[in-house]
Amino acid sequence: MTRPLLVGNDVVDLADRRCEGKSGHDRFLLRVFSPEEIHRIRSSSDPDVSLWMRWAGKEASYKVVSKRLGRSPPFQHARYVTDVVALISDEPWPVHDRPGESCSPEASTFRGSVRYGDLVIPVRFEVTTESVHAIAWQPAIAEEHLGDRIDWAVDMLGPGDGETWRNLASRFTAREWKAIHSRASAEVRLVARHAAVRRLGYPQGKVEILCPEGDTGRAPPVICVGGVPGHLDVSLSHHGRFIAWALSA
Repeated sequence: MTRPLLVGNDVVDLADRRCEGKSGHDRFLLRVFSPEEIHRIRSSSDPDVSLWMRWAGKEASYKVVSKRLGRSPPFQHARYVTDVVALISDEPWPVHDRPGESCSPEASTFRGSVRYGDLVIPVRFEVTTESVHAIAWQPAIAEEHLGDRIDWAVDMLGPGDGETWRNLASRFTAREWKAIHSRASAEVRLVARHAAVRRLGYPQGKVEILCPEGDTGRAPPVICVGGVPGHLDVSLSHHGRFIAWALSA
């Protein structure tokens, strides 16, 4: 069997009021980014987008590192140094049999990496006028094989208020519901679980996305089949108006 990829993803809603103008906050930059990254952010034609690409890359890579180590280390953002190498295309990343669609056809895809100690983690970034999405993975594999190994999607969060999202409880098992804390948390699990069912070929009721209890809180989400962890890896993210997931085999 092919060794499964460890995958992490992160989405940023660029319209969130907390994202606007953040590249002008020196204390934030010094806390989160290396001197090299700060220079690249400040010299960018769009400093805010450059900042949030690097932030998303760090978040996605941290999820991969946590899985690789089997625990979640303290998240010191500046230790994850992001390098955005090149623009790949002005079209969304063409992923094999992608069950979702990019929120905007006007997307640019970039290749990059994140350095964490001696580990170099490949990262892909998709940037639209509305959002930034980063996908990180380990181990490194040839780019031409990525479309066969990773499914992903960025979607708009459905309408609803802080109370009615609890009506979604009937669509989850009691074990799944323990880790759900908001409409976004519920919706991203629903679409990711549907993608896992498609890839695995099992009946819907046999597949769960669980977050086991860890030493420092809940561990990263795990796809289980009949209560047993399967061979697929999953990453979930949500921010503002957007939900995003990545699924690897």
